[in-house]
Amino acid sequence: MLEDAPQNGARMEAACISVLGHFRCSMNTGKRLIDAQTREQELSRLYLKRRTAESLEEWKVARLVVDELAEEYLNSIQRYREEA
Repeated sequence: MLEDAPQNGARMEAACISVLGHFRCSMNTGKRLIDAQTREQELSRLYLKRRTAESLEEWKVARLVVDELAEEYLNSIQRYREEA
């Protein structure tokens, strides 16, 4: 999942040319962010139950994805505001 982030970002850049495109990309990124946050929260709970190195590593990866998507979302919103 983490490996896909740069490719997804590059694909989204090309699709986000118009103001409407920026808005759609922001909405898509927002949904992906919410989904990633939900998964990160699930993995956090799982780690608290299991306390294994594997579950901790899964949670850390999920946390990185959330951080990257949050930054992508903020950038997308900023681009939308600049274009609108």
